[in-house]
Amino acid sequence: MVSSMSEKKFYPWLVVGLLWFVALLNYLDRQMLSAMKPSMMLDIKELATAENFGRLMAVFLWIYALMSPLSGIIADRLNRKWLIVGSLFVWSGVTLSMGFATTFNQIYVLRTIMGISEAFYIPAGLSLIADYHQGKTRSFAIDPTVKTSMGMELNRTFKGLGMLLGNVAFWVLLFYFSEPSLPGWAAKNWFPTLLSDALHMDMAQAGPIATITIAMASFVGILLGGWLSDRWVMRNLKGRIYMGVIGLSLTLPALWLLGSDVGMTAILVGGLLFGLGFGIFEVNNMPILCQFVSARYRATAYGLMNLAGISAGAVITEFLGRSADNGNMREV
Repeated sequence: MVSSMSEKKFYPWLVVGLLWFVALLNYLDRQMLSAMKPSMMLDIKELATAENFGRLMAVFLWIYALMSPLSGIIADRLNRKWLIVGSLFVWSGVTLSMGFATTFNQIYVLRTIMGISEAFYIPAGLSLIADYHQGKTRSFAIDPTVKTSMGMELNRTFKGLGMLLGNVAFWVLLFYFSEPSLPGWAAKNWFPTLLSDALHMDMAQAGPIATITIAMASFVGILLGGWLSDRWVMRNLKGRIYMGVIGLSLTLPALWLLGSDVGMTAILVGGLLFGLGFGIFEVNNMPILCQFVSARYRATAYGLMNLAGISAGAVITEFLGRSADNGNMREV
C-alpha cells in the first residue's frame, strides 16, 4: 500500500522529467539552424541571403501553426504518450537527415516535415502534464478505449471547437498568447544574426552563444515561474495570470537591450532577461488555459493557441529576413 502511494506521488514528476528532456530536444532541433547558418552556406548557396534563410525558418513556423489545431484535436482523442513518442522519433530522424541535405529544396522539405512532427508534441505533452498534476493518477496506457464511429468523432470535434470559439475568455487567451510571439520568435530566430552583425562576431561563436543564452535563461524562467505561480494561485486565483504578466514585462527592457548599441554585455543581458521573462510567461500558459477549458478540450484549445501564436512568429520571421537583406535589421 505504501509502495503504491509512493508510486502515485512519484510518477507525475517522472512524467514531467521525461517530457522536459523531450521538450529540450524539441527546442534545440528547431533552433539549431540559427547557429549553423555559416556552415550550411558552404553547401547551400541560397542561404547567403537573409530572405531565403527567413523563408527556411518561417516554413517550419507556418506548418507548425497550421498543424497545431489538428494535432490538438488528435491529442484529445488518442493515446498522448504514444503520440509524443512517435513525434519524437520523426523529428529526430528529420534532424539526422538534415546532415545529408545538399540543396535548399531538400532542407526546405525537411523543415516542413519537422514542423508537422513537432506540432504533435506540445498540445499532447502539456495536456498530459495537466492531467497528471490535478490529482488524477490514471494512466493513459491502460485506459479502456471506447469505440466510436467516425461520425460521432466528427460531431465531438465540431462540438468542442464550437464551445471554445464561443467562449469570450478563450479569445482573450488567443490574443494574450499570440501577441508576445511577434517579438518572441523574432528574438529566437534572429538573435544569432543580430549578435554577429552588431558585434562583428563570427557566426560560429554568435550562434551557440545566442542559442544557449536564451535556452538556459528560459529554463530558469520555467522553473522559477512555475514554482512561484503554484504558490501564488493558492492565495489568489489570478496568481498565474499575474505571473505571466510579470514574465512579459521582463521582455520589454530585454528587447530594448537587444536593439541597443552599447556593447556585448548589454546585448547578452538582454538575451538572458528575454529568456527568463519568456520562460516565466510560457510555463503559465497551459495552467491558465486549464482554468477556462475542461480537460476534454485542452489539447484542442492549445492547438488553436499555437496556430495564433506561431503564425505571428512566421510573419515576423519572414519580414525580418527581407529587412536584413536591405540592411535594416538594426532599425526594425
